[in-house]
Amino acid sequence: GGIRLLNDLSVAEEQARAHYGFGEQEALDLLTQAADAGLLREGIDPSVAARQIIAVVAGHRQICDALGQRDHLRRQVEQAWSLLLPAIAADAWLAAWRASTLPHR
Repeated sequence: GGIRLLNDLSVAEEQARAHYGFGEQEALDLLTQAADAGLLREGIDPSVAARQIIAVVAGHRQICDALGQRDHLRRQVEQAWSLLLPAIAADAWLAAWRASTLPHR
């Protein structure tokens, strides 16, 4: 909903920065925890990864909304993760994730 508001209304730059900054900070916190636990590939900067993840999700949301295909958003984001995770996740974690049968995998 936040992305739609930012795109539909004239929003001050500082409001957009706060909105996307919140998502980026949340992603950064999780990625930092993953890095500290050895779950990210060596050399991955959690802040760069967080920024890119938020951009990918926001972009897919905007595209799905523009095409009237909001019901495709989950699939699009899942496909993005299938490309992103091999680039950022440690091999052992990635193997366990792939073997998982959990629906939230």
